[in-house]
Amino acid sequence: MKNLNYKTFIRMAWNFFIGTSIVFILGSILLSSFEWNTNCKINDLQKDITAIESSIDALEMEKQNLASFSRLEKVATKSGLVYEQDSVVATIKGEDNN
Repeated sequence: MKNLNYKTFIRMAWNFFIGTSIVFILGSILLSSFEWNTNCKINDLQKDITAIESSIDALEMEKQNLASFSRLEKVATKSGLVYEQDSVVATIKGEDNN
């Protein structure tokens, strides 16, 4: 009787070991796949961010070119106005002159 219980226990322990090993291996594969998928998405987003940042930099440069004094002179001349750089005044908003 004792020998039969021991064999049953060994068989159950072996089945439990095999079952948990299979679950562990499948879980490891699933997590590795999930990590790889997440890394691919991160790389795609980083590429998109880099492209958008370069686009923003190009737009900033274009904005600076459009707001330059030489550009203002060209627009003024094209419109029939006289542009004198000395007559341009800069003001600071929010300050009281009193």
